[in-house]
Amino acid sequence: PAMAGFLAPASAAGFADAFARAVARNAGGTHPGWSPTFTREEAANLRGFVLRRRWFGRGAGSGPDFDAADPERVASLASLRMYEAFPEPEPAGGGDNDDDAPGERTWKRSSDPPLLDLVSAPVTLAPHRGTDPALLGTDFLNTSSDEESAVLVERFGVERLTDQKFLRQRVLSRLDRIRPARARNDAMLDALRRLPSLCAGDGSLARAIAISPFVPTASGTLAAPTHLYDPRIPELVALLDRNTSFPAAPFDDDATLGILASLGMRSTVTQTAVLDAAMTAERLGDVAGDAYDPA
Repeated sequence: PAMAGFLAPASAAGFADAFARAVARNAGGTHPGWSPTFTREEAANLRGFVLRRRWFGRGAGSGPDFDAADPERVASLASLRMYEAFPEPEPAGGGDNDDDAPGERTWKRSSDPPLLDLVSAPVTLAPHRGTDPALLGTDFLNTSSDEESAVLVERFGVERLTDQKFLRQRVLSRLDRIRPARARNDAMLDALRRLPSLCAGDGSLARAIAISPFVPTASGTLAAPTHLYDPRIPELVALLDRNTSFPAAPFDDDATLGILASLGMRSTVTQTAVLDAAMTAERLGDVAGDAYDPA
């Protein structure tokens, strides 16, 4: 009986109650606002034990005393600094080139950010656990399992971004900052392949993609689909600058070109095309003039 006040059930509810008692004992002492510290391995193991569906709601199975879904217990668990976030990408040593995109500055992953709680700052979950870390940052939780992600959403109210919202917020709005270029290209190619399902939940998304500069050209610049021309039309290829007017790899296969065409890639000789051709001819004339040697 004398030990009863120091023991708790081996469950998420029991752990939350024990933590709450420890905080209460320290509240008036030398460490107000005390919270235990964990290594990343310890935090991962603790999350693996606590963030399981079996401890919450009907899954608890042994009455309200064992239900970690109690609001006070959820608040206690949310206040623990045991949650892991993704690092932010950062410039790598001032280099000038990127193997994926010549001419672009190289980037690397920064050191692991400190463990965090779910109270101090807003955090979210990516639509899928397999999302490329290059698209994420310190406001995204790095979970260890699908079950951990599900409990955070269902019981802790953490937002899992929809595919559409993620594409708008973390890809389209950051196209010039995503490194390596491969991550940007892969994200946009995936979006193009899933365009019908993405647009079914967001009617204006197709237009947002159509006017966003994500398609690489042979010159290394990025252009929006509506600003490019279809290279499958020989007359356009003969008329326009191949370095700046057409999609380059990996957006130049026939299937991808068909999707870009549906987004507004140009396929006819319009007044704009004629002006572009004139500018191309002018540039070529300047190059020829510079190369001319009267001697």
